[in-house]
Amino acid sequence: MPPSVAPSHSARWSQRVVAAAARQPWLTLAIALALVGGSVWLAATQLRYKTQRNDLVSAEKDCQRRWQKYIDALGEDDDFVFVVRGSDRTRMIAAIESVAAKVCQRPESFDRVFHVVDLRALSSRALLQLPPDELAEVNARLDDLTPMLGVFSPIGWHTLSIETLLSRAASAQAAKARGEKLPSADRRLLAEIPTILQAATKFLRHQPVDGSVWSGSQADDSRLREPQYLFSSDGQLAFVLARPKHPSDSFTPMRDASDTARALLDEVRSDYSDLEFGLTGLPVLETDEMIASDEDSTFASWLALGGVALLYLVVYRGLRYPLLTMTTLLVGTALALGWCTLTIGHLNILSATFAVMLIGLGDYGVIWVAHYDERCRLGSDVNESLQHTAAHAGPGIITAAVTAALAFAATMLADFQAVAELGWIAGC
Repeated sequence: MPPSVAPSHSARWSQRVVAAAARQPWLTLAIALALVGGSVWLAATQLRYKTQRNDLVSAEKDCQRRWQKYIDALGEDDDFVFVVRGSDRTRMIAAIESVAAKVCQRPESFDRVFHVVDLRALSSRALLQLPPDELAEVNARLDDLTPMLGVFSPIGWHTLSIETLLSRAASAQAAKARGEKLPSADRRLLAEIPTILQAATKFLRHQPVDGSVWSGSQADDSRLREPQYLFSSDGQLAFVLARPKHPSDSFTPMRDASDTARALLDEVRSDYSDLEFGLTGLPVLETDEMIASDEDSTFASWLALGGVALLYLVVYRGLRYPLLTMTTLLVGTALALGWCTLTIGHLNILSATFAVMLIGLGDYGVIWVAHYDERCRLGSDVNESLQHTAAHAGPGIITAAVTAALAFAATMLADFQAVAELGWIAGC
């Protein structure tokens, strides 16, 4: 007969915990249910979701500090960008006007829309838009026109003709050929002559003369004559910017606005079948990422839970042990969610996947149930089987759990905040 070996400290501790639970099973269940209920309530009411990319990195990093300074100075509002693609500018303008009108009809989702710049009210103050050097040039031209604008203007206008301009230009050209330094007025006149002659030719041919005949005044002033829409440089894309409201602190706070935006695009698309419509912008991309993460993590969690449960059903060939094992696993996941709420207070796009990891670690229950079932098959009663399982399987389970916890805790040393938070939640 082999000599008896004194149980280890972890074995004795495990036996005491199991014995206390066995003596007061209903109290143990009540405490477990209270903890689970409290954890679920706490997570439902207090747990926040951080959905932006910069939430994945520590705020203490230099890049994050610089980004925060930028946000503090300029704000963090990002717009939905409605995009219209086509080749007919008139149709594209009508389409973006329709999109903008529909966005304005949804104040519960959007509080600002921007798609056109109308500067026609400033056309009478166009000179205020010029830089100082161009204003000085305008002032010099006015000096040249003193005979037409001063007290002798009636006489001056009668002397202004093509003949007098050409005669003066010919004299200036001859002086220039002799190497003489021309006055600034003559230099400007020589620069204007080609434009003046082109305008005169159009007039004689009964063609319209657009704008001023002075070459220095040929700058494009269309921005002051008609509304300017947001087009790409090649004219193939037109844009409407809309700022979404932040209705909640959910995992996908922009989901309602994103769904609304896509719905109104579907409405407009039916009236403009010759154009292409799209939706982009940082809030849209982040919302799509969060929706995909939420749906994928939920699907993966249920898939993992179903896979583990199916494996238990095959192994144990019954419902009792798989049900007990999976219930214990769900209790642990709920407690982890409550612990996360108490200590960190939020989930991000990575830490939201902790449930899949915890479900994958459900083999601890398998070890316990397998050892317990073996003792029961050997004829031991319930209490004896529990104590034997606690003494022989308990230390191994504790060691494996501590090892896994330390492995998760090691990720807390990473310089990536999202990974560190995931390690803290799963490890604890």
